[in-house]
Amino acid sequence: MGSRITETWETKEEEIAVDLGCANSIGVKQFGGGVIDAEMNRWFNDHPDLEILDIKYAASSTPEDWAVDALIIYRRSPKTEILW
Repeated sequence: MGSRITETWETKEEEIAVDLGCANSIGVKQFGGGVIDAEMNRWFNDHPDLEILDIKYAASSTPEDWAVDALIIYRRSPKTEILW
């Protein structure tokens, strides 16, 4: 059995804790390179039943080049295999 993952947000009025589930029930998919929207949309269309928990974006650039990365964090069901 995996460890539980919990995220906590503090607000002025209360502390909100969200139970994300066991580590073995959380999956990630990473996209990187130049333009990634078509690749991400294709992946979303291929996996319409996934519960997306969060998407993290990062961008970097140099005078010669640029890159965009996205990390999709999703909940795997017991029937879901690792999605590469």
